[in-house]
Order: sequence, then structure tokens, then C-alpha cells
Amino acid sequence: MRRQLAGAINELHNGQGPELFGVAEVEGDGVFQDLLDAVANPHLKIVSDPDTSDLRGIDTSLAYDDRKLRLIDQRSHVVHLRYATRDIFEVELETVDTGERVVVISTHWPSPTKGKWR
Repeated sequence: MRRQLAGAINELHNGQGPELFGVAEVEGDGVFQDLLDAVANPHLKIVSDPDTSDLRGIDTSLAYDDRKLRLIDQRSHVVHLRYATRDIFEVELETVDTGERVVVISTHWPSPTKGKWR
């Protein structure tokens, strides 16, 4: 399955792989790194939320090409509905060529349990 997913990702950018790639519901950086190891772009660096509030350890993560983008900052925003839910993960990047700032927001909202919201 990893090879099939990596194969689809490799089709991006005329076979060079992505410059910016985000995932939701990944079980830690090790699993994400295994996928990225099979992707055509070896310059992808992972940034993930170290303070996730998800009890299962299900995270959102981002990978960026360090030749094209530079990490400026990352922060986590805790969301409280009726209970603390998954964080909103915010990553600020800067383009290497122009210095323009890019903000990426990643989140994975909870789904209903047995068809009902808690």
C-alpha cells in the first residue's frame, strides 16, 4: 500500500514529487517518514505537532521541500467544543526564492460516534 500511495504522490510535479505535502490521521512521524522515503523528492522535511491533544496519537503532519521552503514557525491551537478535541496545527513557511510567507493550517476534526456527535 505504501508503494501505491508513493507512486501516486510521485506523479506530482512531473514526476518530481511534491514540494509541500500534508496528511491527516497519521500515526506519528515514523509512519509518515516511511511514506516519504518512498517518494521521489528526497528533500522533504517533516514538521508535526509535538503537543497534539489527540489521546490516540493521531496527528496531522506536513512535509516541505527544504530547497524551496524554509520553516519559520509552528504552533498548535487547542479547540474546546464540549471537550478538548484535536488541535489546529499552524505552520509558517517562507519561500526561499522570494521570501514570501506561506501559512498552512492543518486540522482533523472528530467524526460522529455511531452516527451522533458527542
